[in-house]
Amino acid sequence: MELAKTILRLSLALMLALVPAVPTFAMADHSITPVVTAVPPIFAVGQTVSMFVGISNGNAASTEQIQPGDAFTFTFDAACGTAFSPPSPVVVNSATLNAADFQVGSRPTNRQFTITYNGIARMFAPGDSFIIKVSFQTPASPGTGKLTTQGPSDKRYDPVVGAFTVISFADFPAGPKGDTGLQGPKGDGFNYAGVWRATAAYNRNDVITFGGSSYAALQPSRGADPTTSLAWSLFAAKGETGATGPAGATGETGPKGPAGQQGLQGEKGDKGDPGGTPDLAAVLSRLDTLEAAAARLPAIEARLALLELPDPIAYVANYTSDNLSLINTTNNTLIATVPVGDGPFAVGVNPSGTRVYVANYLSDNVSVIDTTYNSTVFATVPVGNQPHGLAVNPSGTRVYVTSQQDNTVSVIDTTNDNNTVIATVPGGSSPEGIAVNPSGTRVYVTNYDSHNVSVIDTNDNKVIGNVNVGSNPIAVAVNPSGTRVYVANDFSDNVSVIDTTNDNKVIATVPVGDGPRGVAVNPSGTRVYVANYLSHSVWVIDTTSNTVIATVQVGDGPQGVAVNPSGTRVYVTNWNSGVLVSVIDATTNTVISTMHVGINPVGIAIK
Repeated sequence: MELAKTILRLSLALMLALVPAVPTFAMADHSITPVVTAVPPIFAVGQTVSMFVGISNGNAASTEQIQPGDAFTFTFDAACGTAFSPPSPVVVNSATLNAADFQVGSRPTNRQFTITYNGIARMFAPGDSFIIKVSFQTPASPGTGKLTTQGPSDKRYDPVVGAFTVISFADFPAGPKGDTGLQGPKGDGFNYAGVWRATAAYNRNDVITFGGSSYAALQPSRGADPTTSLAWSLFAAKGETGATGPAGATGETGPKGPAGQQGLQGEKGDKGDPGGTPDLAAVLSRLDTLEAAAARLPAIEARLALLELPDPIAYVANYTSDNLSLINTTNNTLIATVPVGDGPFAVGVNPSGTRVYVANYLSDNVSVIDTTYNSTVFATVPVGNQPHGLAVNPSGTRVYVTSQQDNTVSVIDTTNDNNTVIATVPGGSSPEGIAVNPSGTRVYVTNYDSHNVSVIDTNDNKVIGNVNVGSNPIAVAVNPSGTRVYVANDFSDNVSVIDTTNDNKVIATVPVGDGPRGVAVNPSGTRVYVANYLSHSVWVIDTTSNTVIATVQVGDGPQGVAVNPSGTRVYVTNWNSGVLVSVIDATTNTVISTMHVGINPVGIAIK
């Protein structure tokens, strides 16, 4: 183990030593000069190898800061090999930067890895660096490959030095076999430490059980949640519950035996004395005690319900990071990140909060997550081409997914863990937004290029009508009573209000900001929140008068919007802000908090 640590130190030292020197006289400003280092640059063919890849600041006169959302992408071409695995966590060599502020994204099938900075703005000092380790299988034949590096497009940065790095692969001749070295000391073994306890102190290589799974300690810790803390690594996941065996056959009832003889009747007892008069004071006192206990029952039940009620979770789909961020909406903290498919765009949660469904735009499928652990995708459902919108019906038995390229809506049956598509509904041109009414009988789909909304009858999964709305409708929401449907029209900069009780007529058109892309209704149905992509704002509509009563400036390029179950907070995803979610206080209509999630957040749902 000490030998492995020594090799790691030598590799990092070699990496820093190989950073190209940039002459100070060449620097006319104080920008950051990203310098790429990739060591070692040469490998043997047909081997599983590891390479250290990183960025350092090569400008000795630099005074600029690294900002939230700054990202560096490393892409290996096909000549570099195969079987690229997710990289290691970031290692930082800096007095100002923290490794915990960097997020590593990966697309191993595309041989592409991204390091994104998510912390507050900090000095990226000259000579500072951050590094990841990438493992892969080298090609079978000698040759060269190319590593391409892309940095942030910002005036704070100079062009990347070493944007194209050549990696060589050679067929090294085998020399004579050396003598066998001395056997090293015995490595650390695993120590089973029982069920995890928040008060217990754990050491490295301790193994515990938590929630039916086993976790191994990577470092000493106390009170660190095994499912979210970097101090723990999943050792063995909980297995699925086996199928219930068939019931045994019921045995036949035996014949009834003959009745026995009746016994002799006993002698009649003496008549008892009449009872005395009850103690009235004692009875009234007992009644008072019972009434007092009954009066406390509602308070006790309310308290128990409060204790059992989990914190609402906001689920955010991060398009470029290919993952889902989980936010505790009580304290607005990031509690987990779950990898999903390629280009996640829309997200929905079933009514019980046990399943989360994510539409992956680039991989043409839906990821299904079990919220018991919020750590893995347990099912992937193929749907149409470029799934864009997703909605779950009120009973949680059906999921509806729009396919933008195929002009269809896929219907997924969720009543078993197979999650199979049971129907495909043809629709308008380029369907995008989708919503289900509270009774689950109607589905509303915005057709971006047809400039209308299709209405689907869920009994037979057929379109029963189309409602003409504004230009390029993109998002849709239904109020809690199911009597109104609100449609955000991207190009006409307004919201169409449809009355479902009057043959789906448009009864109002409300002007809003520039490029409305998201719409949500609060639980009481009194407010509609519209995210305007081009005017970087959320507009608030009073549903009684269908007029805008407030305008709230948020991040750059707001797309998704959702309201928490109590209606007190509104959460907005800001696409162009990189990694930002804005939180609006619904009472004052002001932004009270912002959070960093994955790259290009778009879809959001709260349960």
